[in-house]
Parts: sequence; C-alpha cells; structure tokens
Amino acid sequence: MADIPKSTSSEWVSDTEDSLYRRLFDHARDVVLVVDEAGTIVEANFAAEEVYGYSRDEIVGMALVRLRSDGSLPSMSSQLAAAAHRSGVQFETEHRRADGTTFPVEVSSRGVDYDGERLLLSIVRDISQRHEQEAEREQLVRELAEANSRLDALVRIVSGALGTLDLDALLRQTLRLLTEETGADLGLLLEAVGDGLVGKVDVSAAEYGVLGLRLAQGEGFGGRVAAAGTPLYVADVQASDFAIDLHAESGFRSMFGVPMYLAGELYGVLELAWRHERVVEPAEMYLVQAAAERVMLAVANAKLFNRTKRAEALSAALNDVNSLVNSSFDPSNTMATALEVSATALEADVAVLAVSQDGAWRAQYAYGIELPPDQLAYPHWTASDRLQPVSTLVSGSEAHRWLEEKLGVKEAVTIRLDVRGRQVGLLLLGRRTNERPFGRMSLEYAERFASAIALALSNAADFENEHHIAERLQEALLTMPSSVRGLEFSHLYRSATVSTRVGGDFYDVFELAYGRVGVVIGDVSGKGLEAAVLTSVIKDTIRALAHDIPSPAEVMTRANVALGRAAKLPEFASVFFAIIDTRTASMTYCCAGHPPAAVLTADGGVQLLDCTSAVIGAIEDLEYLECTTRLAPGEIVFLYTDGVTEARREDGVFFGEERLIRELWISETSEIDEVPVRVFDAVMEFTGGRLTDDIALLAFQLAPRPDDAAALS
Repeated sequence: MADIPKSTSSEWVSDTEDSLYRRLFDHARDVVLVVDEAGTIVEANFAAEEVYGYSRDEIVGMALVRLRSDGSLPSMSSQLAAAAHRSGVQFETEHRRADGTTFPVEVSSRGVDYDGERLLLSIVRDISQRHEQEAEREQLVRELAEANSRLDALVRIVSGALGTLDLDALLRQTLRLLTEETGADLGLLLEAVGDGLVGKVDVSAAEYGVLGLRLAQGEGFGGRVAAAGTPLYVADVQASDFAIDLHAESGFRSMFGVPMYLAGELYGVLELAWRHERVVEPAEMYLVQAAAERVMLAVANAKLFNRTKRAEALSAALNDVNSLVNSSFDPSNTMATALEVSATALEADVAVLAVSQDGAWRAQYAYGIELPPDQLAYPHWTASDRLQPVSTLVSGSEAHRWLEEKLGVKEAVTIRLDVRGRQVGLLLLGRRTNERPFGRMSLEYAERFASAIALALSNAADFENEHHIAERLQEALLTMPSSVRGLEFSHLYRSATVSTRVGGDFYDVFELAYGRVGVVIGDVSGKGLEAAVLTSVIKDTIRALAHDIPSPAEVMTRANVALGRAAKLPEFASVFFAIIDTRTASMTYCCAGHPPAAVLTADGGVQLLDCTSAVIGAIEDLEYLECTTRLAPGEIVFLYTDGVTEARREDGVFFGEERLIRELWISETSEIDEVPVRVFDAVMEFTGGRLTDDIALLAFQLAPRPDDAAALS
C-alpha cells in the first residue's frame, strides 16, 4: 500500500492507472478508508478530513477503533471479519468525530489483496440527514395518527351536533362526546345572559348542581374565561384565586374552558373538569376549541332555523289576527280572541288593550287576567300625553309598579296605536317573569299587530258612523204607505244575520193618476252607506219618472241612465217595476235583471212572469222590454229579492226557485198578509236561522171593487 502515491493539491502524477485510481480515491464524495488486518488505517481520502474533523495525516496510522463509537465496538471485529472473508458487507453503525460527537454512518466494506497483503476497503457515508428525515417521517406519522384520531373525534362530535336542530339537545350531545373523549368528569355550558353567565346544559357522572348556576364576569373559572376571552387551563382550581364553593364541594381540580362566540358576541363558556389533577395536552385543547367553533356554526344554523320557524309562526298568527279583526265591525266579537292569539304567539302571559276615554286610558280588552270593566290603565299617563311608539317598561318606574301591583307583570312593553296621526289606544304585552326580554322579532310582530288593531278600531268607528246614517236612510227608503186606493199589499224586510252592514234591498208602492199604482222592488249591488244612497237615487228616480211616463220600460231606460251617471259604473241594480191599472185589472211591468214575479192564480197554481231585461246601471245605452198581464180577482203577485232563492244551508244547498214555488203554492189559500211571513219563515227554517243576504218581500193584489163584493154576497 506504501506504493500508492499520495497526492496534494499542487502535485500531479503521470496519467497512469495508479494515478487515475489516486484521483478517484482522493476526490470521492464519501469517506474512503483502507484498513490493514491489525485494524490500522493505512489510507484515507480528503472527505475523511471533513467528516471526522482530523487531518488526513492524523487519520492515516490511526486505529480504526478511535473512529468508532463506544456502542459499536462489540460488533466491530465481526463486521471486519465478515468484510475480509466475504465478497463484501454493508451495515450501519456509529462513528465518532474529533470533537467526541457521534453520528450514524452506512459502511460498505470488502477485502482486497494488494502486493500480497490482505486489506479492508471501506466506503463510509454520513447518514445523519437520512436519520433525521426518517425521524421526521416517524414523527409526522405519529402526528398524523394523532391528528386522524382528533379528526375522528371531532367528526363524531360535530356529526352529533349537526344531527339535531334542538339547541339543548345539540349542546348536550356535544358535551357528552367531549367528556367521553377527554375522560372529563363534568362537561358544562354556561350561557351568557346580560352581564353574567348561567349554567344551561351539563353532562356528568354525578349531580353537581351546576344548572342554573349564576356567575358574574370574572367570577369563578367560567367567569374568568369569559372575561379573558381566550381558552384557559388550570391544573388545580382548588389552589387558584378564583375557586368557588362548587369547586370545593365537587372536588374538581383540573379545568379547561373555552369561550364560545356567535356573530362576534359571547354566547357562553364551555368547561371540562376533572376530579383529579390532569395535564390537558395541546392536542386535546385543540380538539375542544375546534369542537366549540364548529358547534357554534351548528348553533347558528339551529338559531336561523328556529328564527325562520318562529317568523313563520308569527306570520301565521298575524294572518289569523287580521282575519279575526276584519271579520266583524264589532270589536267586542273578535278583539279578545285576537289578543289571545298574539299573546300565545309571543309567549306573553298578559295582553291588555287600553283605549282613550274621557282623557284617560282605560283597559277595554284583556287576555290572561280579569279586569273590571273600563279599568283605569296607566294612571300616571293621560290620553293627551304623546307616548313613544314602543316603550319597554323599566323596573322601578311608575308604569312598571302599576303593572306589578295590578297585573303581576315583571317584563312588559307597550305599543302605541295610531290612527291618522292620532293615538287611540295602547297595547300591553307582559310576562310574569323577567328571565327573557322581548326580542326584536317579537317587537316587530307586536308593532304590526298593533297596526292591525288600530286599523280595525278605526274601521269599526267609521262603520258605526256610516251604519247609523245608512240605517236611518234605509228606514226612510223602506217606509211604506199604510194604504193605496185599489190595491192591497203586505211587505217584510230582514237584514242578513252574518253581516252588520246595511244592504241595498228596497221596495215601494205609490199612487199614480187615473187609478194607476206603481209597485217597485230592487236590489242594489254593494252594501253600506253607498248602497243606501244609490237605493235612494233609484227609488226617487223611478217615482219621479213614473208620474210623467206611462211605460215601465221607458222608466227603466231613463233610470238606467240616471244610475249610471250617479254610481259611476260598475255599480248596478236589479229592479222589478210595474204599473197596475186598477180600472182595467191589468199590470204592465219591466223586469230589469230581477228574479221573476210569481202570481198565485185563483185556481191554486203558481205562475212566474218571464219578461227579462238587463240590470240597470251596468251599461247606459240599453233599451228595456215590458210585458202586460191581466190580474184576476183574488190573484196575488209576489215579489222578492235574490236573498230568498240564494239563501243556503250549511252544506251549501240553495233554497232555490222550486222550493219557493212549493211554499207559495202552500200559501195560496192564505191571506195576503200571511204570504211574506210564511215564505220568510220557510227560508229561516231551511238555513237554520242564518241569512247571508238581506231579504225583501212584497205581495199585492187588486182590492175588491164594490160590484165584486155585491156579486159575492
């Protein structure tokens, strides 16, 4: 080996095989060592200097054992023997640097013969980086396994939370899974209420009495977490300065808490507690925090769902209220029920509607409490005080004291009822506990409810005024003469029982010149004051025209034009108008869209007079037909409005024309005064006493003449 030339950075030898070998040897990237059978290094390349920290001169002649770590020495002789007697061997071991530090190496060795001497050629590779990478990979594998385990736990927790939209069930399921995963003895959710915390949901192996627990900000462990706004771990709560009686009584030691935020606001604090001292690993802390964050998303979804359902419920309740208050113009029929519907929807215990009377507020309708009639409400307010649209009654105020004393209410709001800029009432909604204030959605509903009530009260007041005027007008329109020469008649009028509005039915009998008599019956579309006014127009127009125009058809033509101008289409009316000539015992008539007149003949039959024209008031340019018939002595002409034939039973069946004819046939032998009464009684019996439209009935016949009476005698 001594013949192998040593090269330096400045010395080059001839380009021989030994020279090539030397260059490769010296400049190899891995360490190359040549060791004799005694274990002495007889040659080394430049890489050995860099790896071991010795100069090459120091390495050459050094015993190989000096480069081996203490732990690798026992296997060294066997490795050398294996390398010397085999074609080669590869193994990993540890070497030592000049500074004493050890490092892993991979050694490839084999025996070589050189000039009759047996040598060991070893290539040594520093595998520190590879070991580090393998260690990193192993650490990553361990961390990945832990992460997967945490992820599985998180998936179980979140899946459990997302499985329900019931907030209490959602939070209880989350706490249960967290306590199982961490081995905690207690899982607790403290909900943020006002400036403090209240124990809302707990999961534990024993009863610790934490539900309903109240803590101020900064008080106890949960209060400290809420005040800090960050997760908090304490190894021994008993030794801390925020321990409370509960901690001592329950024996809790280690605790971990996480603040929970919803839309940037503190929702509560999630706590885990152990009765023994326990180190909570960072991975567990991460799990609890991640679970809390994801549960908050589920809580947000649940709250959104609940808000949507509540909005739907409140909308349905408001529709019911609108239907109720608009179903009648008499508030006493519906207002109490409307208050009950709204109070139930808003989870209010008490609802009171006070109206302005004699300069004060008096409770007129109430739900959830019995009040004396016209109970003075809010004695500290007068009806002239301009109140806020929505007022929350603060504890300690005069209004609140009155509520507590009279109604037992702890939490309440009042909503002002305005009509045309004038406050006409106050709506009170109250709860007998003050645990939960009325929320924004509830107040919005209450305002809309108050608007509906205000409109109903306004409509009722307007209707009352209109109804009074219309009733007086209708009474005048239905006034009939006590007698008319040459004609006997009877009449009957009844308003619908399911509506308090004045209808448009009317009739009239009046004398004309030359022994003639005008008879009219009609029905104006619509109801109320407008219908009464149009009725007056029609009745007075027909009366006026009939004195100058002998033709009923011409009278209807003129009346049609007059009604069209007065009513401003599409108001219209059906009218039957007849002129009876008592001298000739004839009747000329025009039926303008009205039910046909019925004649009860002397032989016991019933004949309908068919001579139909269009209603008046719908189209101005119309011509009307008239027909003439003779009236025999004793024959009765019966006129009626469609409230008779269109009267219905509860099953929807109409009274109808055929049933009317049967009743008239039965009435044929009756006196004329009995005919309208018998028909009306039949209709009421058929409908069970319930009318959906007004009814006007008129029966007439020629009065017996003196010669007829003589003939009869």
